[in-house]
Amino acid sequence: MTPEIKKPSGQDGFDTTTFSYEDSSISPESFARYLQWDLPSQNEIRSTRNLGSEFPVDSLPDVIKYAVLESVNFNQCPVSIAVAVALGALSGSAQAHFDVARDENQISPISLSLITIAESGERKTSTDKPFARVFHEWELQELARYKSDFDSYKNELKAHEILTKRMGSEKGDIHAITNSLNSNPEPKKPIQKTILQDRVSVEKLLSNLADYPIAYFNSNEAGAVLGSYAFKSENFQSTITTLNQLWDGVQIRHDTKSSNLVFIPKPRVTVNLLLQESIYEKFCQGNDGLAFSTGALSRFLVAQPESKIGMRPYKRAPAGMPDIAKFNALISEFLAKPATFVDGVLQTKVLPFTNNAMAMWIKFHDEVEHQLGSGGDFYSIRGWGAKAAEQVARIAGNFQVAINPNASQIEEDVVSKAIQVVGYYLGESLKLTGSSKSKDATRVLNWLIKKLSGENQYWIVHYEIQQRIHNDLRDSNRIDEALLELENKGFIQHHLIGKKSYVYLNPHLLVNP
Repeated sequence: MTPEIKKPSGQDGFDTTTFSYEDSSISPESFARYLQWDLPSQNEIRSTRNLGSEFPVDSLPDVIKYAVLESVNFNQCPVSIAVAVALGALSGSAQAHFDVARDENQISPISLSLITIAESGERKTSTDKPFARVFHEWELQELARYKSDFDSYKNELKAHEILTKRMGSEKGDIHAITNSLNSNPEPKKPIQKTILQDRVSVEKLLSNLADYPIAYFNSNEAGAVLGSYAFKSENFQSTITTLNQLWDGVQIRHDTKSSNLVFIPKPRVTVNLLLQESIYEKFCQGNDGLAFSTGALSRFLVAQPESKIGMRPYKRAPAGMPDIAKFNALISEFLAKPATFVDGVLQTKVLPFTNNAMAMWIKFHDEVEHQLGSGGDFYSIRGWGAKAAEQVARIAGNFQVAINPNASQIEEDVVSKAIQVVGYYLGESLKLTGSSKSKDATRVLNWLIKKLSGENQYWIVHYEIQQRIHNDLRDSNRIDEALLELENKGFIQHHLIGKKSYVYLNPHLLVNP
């Protein structure tokens, strides 16, 4: 229910000719009846509110969709946080086995990179925990296997050293000794396989990949990782270059600080980061916007969902989460399947599009490309737009193997679903391109509309905004600057009644909030 929009009536005993702003007996409701409001244009409303669309949950394959909904229902987190967690887990487990072919020459990993911008308290850790559990279980199994293999390795190495020493002390045919040594080569040291990476620097990540070239870099406090390493000016360019190479899945040669050469012939890395807005802005602006100019940021699927803090009544933990368990069984299946290596290089199955899927993908590619030029819908986010078609291919690859882990090609309906998901992330990228002041005004306006729509009134005491709004916006200067911008656009009015300052929201905005 929305409040009725009233014009001055003069019928309720409220005399505007004798009214004093110092008269505290006047109620804010009575005063509201005498305010004059212009009707903002729909274009101005859409531009200022800059609303991202809701994540298209129905576009997800059922095994992902129901796990996401089950997580959101219990954790009461933003949908896009649960989606990022699920997509990260799927990509992180399946990337060792599949690539996707857009055509004969354009073959990409299915690895995804995601950034979700949210403040502390949005429950990403509790959302992530049941999805990450399957990775931890796999790594414990691998650790037990590694310990057993390492014990065998030590015994074989000791035997080899004894044989080598004995051969070295013997006299005789050098060729016979050589043949004997060749037939008993030094045993190969086993590799401790780890996939899940958290608080590691990019330098450490590369070192780990040199041992085992598959990783899921999943961090709920990515600011601690990026802040400690990536933002140092001497490291920033190297960090950006490395992120680009990892997303591309190309061969990496990297000289470490200790002057050791790290060589990774075919890495597969999924990245899923939760960043506070201040860290995201710092990442965008570092080294004069290097993350933008090099295309590193545009390789990420970025979202900034509306906060759920303050709208989450207590919920008892359910006895079980069958949909997440079903999803995790799929992840376990991918993790349990050994990665294939030939001469130390990872071997992956390439998934091509069917003819109909390819036609749909080309249509999407061309439509987005048309909007990248001057005046186009995606001109302001050209970097993200230029990567959109490849993101569709990668997401489609993940969706297809979620539906059928033994898939040999990507179907048309899967590409359609992936296009909807990428459309959502393009909308989020558009939302994030405004100035910081404009973004504050947008968030304050959307918060006011959401809050007052549920209270059947269109005013609020000024100080209550700072008390109740999202934690990261509780700065009086930022709020006042945002309110001033909104007042200049006719979306709000400030009035002092008695000793209290009230903010009135243009009631036209509540008719269709």
